[in-house]
Amino acid sequence: MIERISRQVDNINWLLEIMLDGQIAEDFVDIWSDQHQLLKMHDNASPMVRYELSRVSAILFVAMATRKLQCRLEARSGLLQAWFAPMLLDFGWLQRCRKGLDIKVLQEAMGQTLLTLPLKQQHTLFMEWFHHFSRHGTECPNLSKAFQIWWRRSFLRGSETYAIES
Repeated sequence: MIERISRQVDNINWLLEIMLDGQIAEDFVDIWSDQHQLLKMHDNASPMVRYELSRVSAILFVAMATRKLQCRLEARSGLLQAWFAPMLLDFGWLQRCRKGLDIKVLQEAMGQTLLTLPLKQQHTLFMEWFHHFSRHGTECPNLSKAFQIWWRRSFLRGSETYAIES
C-alpha cells in the first residue's frame, strides 16, 4: 500500500511541477488546502503515509518561497492553516527520507511562506511551531530565522501603534 501511495504522490508531484512551469498551480493550492477528509485521515495514518502527503505540501512551500508559485493571500493562508501542523508532525520523517527534498531549503521556505501572512496569523502559527519545537527539538523544522524577523516586525509594529496612541 505504501508503494502505491508513494507512486501516486510522485504522480501528483509530477503534475504539480508541470502546473508550476505553466504558472497555473494556484488552483492546486486551493484544492490541496481544502482536503479536509485527507487531513482527518492524516491524524490516524502511519508515519510513512503521512510522510508521503507532506511531500506534496513541501513542494508547495518551496515553490512559494522561490516565487515559482504566486498565490493570493487567501491561498497561502489556507495552505498554512491546513498543512502547517501536519508538516511539523512529519518533519522528522522528511529529514530521514528526503526523496529529493533539500531540508534546509524546505525549512527556509516554510519560514518565508509563513512571513507572507498578516502578523496575527503569523503569531498563531509561530506559537504552534514553538510549542511543537519545545517538545520535539530537531524533529521539527528550524524556523528561528523567520521567528526573529516576525519578532522584530511585531515589536516595531507595536512601537508604532504605541507612539500613535500616545
